[in-house]
Amino acid sequence: MNKWWLEGRIRGCRQGRGDGGGSIRGTGAQQRLPSNSNMSDDTNIPTVDQPVTSFRQLAGDSRGMRPVLRNAALTALSMMWQRTGRIEQSLRINRVHVLNLHHVFANEEESFRRLLRRLRPAHAFISYSEAVQRILSGDINRPALTFTFDDGLKSCVRAVRILREFSAKACFFVCPPIIGETDPDRITQFCHEGMREPVHEFMNWDDIDKLLDEGHEVGSHTLTHPNMSTLSSTQLTDELHGAAEQLKKRVGRVEHFAWPFGRFEEFSPEAARAVFDCGYQSCASGVRGCHRARQAVKRHELCIRREHMIAEWSLVHTMYFIARSARLHLSPEEYWPSGWNDVIRGDRG
Repeated sequence: MNKWWLEGRIRGCRQGRGDGGGSIRGTGAQQRLPSNSNMSDDTNIPTVDQPVTSFRQLAGDSRGMRPVLRNAALTALSMMWQRTGRIEQSLRINRVHVLNLHHVFANEEESFRRLLRRLRPAHAFISYSEAVQRILSGDINRPALTFTFDDGLKSCVRAVRILREFSAKACFFVCPPIIGETDPDRITQFCHEGMREPVHEFMNWDDIDKLLDEGHEVGSHTLTHPNMSTLSSTQLTDELHGAAEQLKKRVGRVEHFAWPFGRFEEFSPEAARAVFDCGYQSCASGVRGCHRARQAVKRHELCIRREHMIAEWSLVHTMYFIARSARLHLSPEEYWPSGWNDVIRGDRG
């Protein structure tokens, strides 16, 4: 089977837009609510007042030939990389790789544990702040991994427990107004209008305190989870500064930011400049990739690439995505899209 044909079959999975199993969780604005919020029980889709408890509820209906063909192509390509040793070769490349998840539901515990067990022998597990510092300084002399979780979902409490087993650290990017929220209407509005997903259960501030006590970090994910490419300069400042101030009151400091949805289509050079103007030390995307040794860069020149994944995915598919990204060799000029650097730099020089 021709590998170029296989690559073409899974092209939709690139840039964090697709998964290893033919379903889409959605790191971009293409994710939508189920068309019928009161579907019958056998669809396994929650109604509006039932929090999501599995990835399959988010993925929705994946029937049809397209997802089947994409899954088959991805499996064949992943197995090809595994048999030829390309996965193991890729894992040995010196780099900083940020693995990004949103949830670890109960049925994903063992698969997430299996992933960490598979990655640990070839990588140093480091904190997110250390990862950022290594990328900024260019001091990348070994394969290193760190983890991030977006949105502050309650299942992150489960992730913390599993990370502890492997002495791994993560940064949890949260929207502070939804943390500890108990009003069902506000939660529903946030999920439907901000996240564009069914209702989730979120962590509370006690959960946040406990993960901080274990050495994890908390970052900003805005106040309301908007598509930042649509915001005015005033709205950008409100979202970025407001989230930072609320988090500082709760956790003492906040240095890192990740924008909602994660794709460049949901961001802008003006939004990136506003991030650094508000004092954040780093800005993270949801675009696939990793960071290899380069010369030192300034913080506003760096856009963190993160490897989007779902714990439930097939391990061989996940390893293929990680290995493929490990072979990317971005230059600092390629961190941001063409033409963005001049706007982001402004008068910083």
